[in-house]
Formats: sequence, C-alpha cells, structure tokens
Amino acid sequence: MSRIATRPRERRARDDREPAAATIVIVSTEEAIVPLLASRDAIPLATHVRGALVAPSLQLVRSFHLEPEYFASLPIELHDALRALTASSWLAMDVATAHYAAIDTLGLAPTAIVEMGRQSATRVHGSYVRTIIDQLRTTGGADPVSLLSRLPSILDRIVLGGTAAVFRVGERDVRVELLGMPVLRYDYLRHGWAGAFQASLELVTRKVHVAEITALRTATSVAYQIVWI
Repeated sequence: MSRIATRPRERRARDDREPAAATIVIVSTEEAIVPLLASRDAIPLATHVRGALVAPSLQLVRSFHLEPEYFASLPIELHDALRALTASSWLAMDVATAHYAAIDTLGLAPTAIVEMGRQSATRVHGSYVRTIIDQLRTTGGADPVSLLSRLPSILDRIVLGGTAAVFRVGERDVRVELLGMPVLRYDYLRHGWAGAFQASLELVTRKVHVAEITALRTATSVAYQIVWI
C-alpha cells in the first residue's frame, strides 16, 4: 500500500490548518437530487460500518508509526477486533466510534486525512464508482449531479443505516448531507469524506472544491458544499 508521507514521524504537515468551512445558504429554489425522506431528528441511527471504511485510517496510523499511541487510546477489549479487521467485515457502531475516537487523539493533520480520503475513494470504491459512471454515460451522460444521485447505493456498501441527501443549489453547486451516523462526530471521518467526495467527483469533472458546512454539523451528521468547474 502506498504511504502518504515520505517522513512518517513528521505527522503534522506544515499546512495543518483545518480545511475551509462553507457558509450555509439554503434557498427556496434548491432542487432535491436525493431527497431527505424523514425529518432530521427522526432518522434511525446506523448500526454497523464496513471494514473497508475503517481500514484506510489504520493504514494511516501505521504509515506514521503511531500504532502504540493508537492502541493506548483504544479500549483494550477492542484491540483484537481492530487487529483482525478485514475490508469485508462489519464493525458494530460502538467499536467504530471507539476506533475513530482513538484516531482523533493522534493529532493527524487535516490535510493528510483529506489525502487519505482521496486515496481511499480510489482504492475502496473506485471500481464500483467507475461502473456507475459507465452506466450513466450509456443512459445520457455522467456529471457530478448524476453521480451524486447514486450516493445512497454507495453508502449502502459501507454503512448499515443512516441516510444521505443531496440538494442542488446552483448550476455547479450542491449541498450533500450524511445523517444518522454516530461516527461523523469525529474529525477524521469528516475530513476523510471531504477527500473521498473530491476524488470521486473529479472522475467526471475537471476540478472539485469541497468544504464542510459547519452550521449543519451534529454528533451524527455532516454537510458539505461541493462546487465544480
């Protein structure tokens, strides 16, 4: 597997600032690409996540030689489960949240996490996303909006429960919301998803900018403004 740093001990990148946040603008003319089918406070919480979602973060820990610090922050009764993790396995949500809580204690640079999110999207979802793109091209064309309309099917592969919504707010501007997932309270996953959206959408357009809408952040949800050219 590729490493994202040539000098692993230097885990804090020079530019370790938080990625830019977006200001929320909800307009009456926005179009629901993937509608929210329930009120935000009535969405059933996800119960499990796929090992494929968790594995890249463990790779990042290893690449920075931070396994001792990571396992010191992880409850000892969960060590065996995380050491034996496979991409096809399912982790109960309490195990996944403990994992990401331990990751967040390590002080990883947001820029490194975003890059790992990009790499994860390519490795974990790349073939599936490309299959979707091929299908879209045979039925009328692939662009960020049409690809994001398939977001629920992508999530179903890696999360049991929760939901997603996508709203078009401009010609090249959408708001994406992930909801009902307790793991979204952790910085690692919020930054990682930003990188994953960016990498996936750049398969169908030239340049993509992703920024979290922090006003919509909750303990179980995250929202992004996504703009492309």
